[in-house]
Amino acid sequence: MKNQRLLENLHLPLWIIKDTCWMLQVKWLAIAMIAPTIGMAIYIVYISRKSLLNFWPNLSVLCWISANAIWMLGEFLGFSFQLPSSVLFIIGLVGMGVYFIIYNRALGRFNKGDDRNNNNL
Repeated sequence: MKNQRLLENLHLPLWIIKDTCWMLQVKWLAIAMIAPTIGMAIYIVYISRKSLLNFWPNLSVLCWISANAIWMLGEFLGFSFQLPSSVLFIIGLVGMGVYFIIYNRALGRFNKGDDRNNNNL
């Protein structure tokens, strides 16, 4: 769990660099940052797959970053990739909805609101 949290924190600078390059129109670096940013997100989803309370938010982040990258590429290349981006954004929202359903069930099951003791949720 600690390693996963470290990876999540290391992932944020990749995402910020990509978006900053997008904003500054440094296209080559923004495009180059897609692979490590999405790659790290995929790895985080993979290692969190055994804990539903970690998996669903991480899957939502992966969808969000992927949608964001597709949107960026569309702007850079002069195409409208609104539909694929929208689909990924919606999948991310659904993933967070699933997370909150699971989390609320966990709260009811533990009756204390502390789900940190059960990593298999």
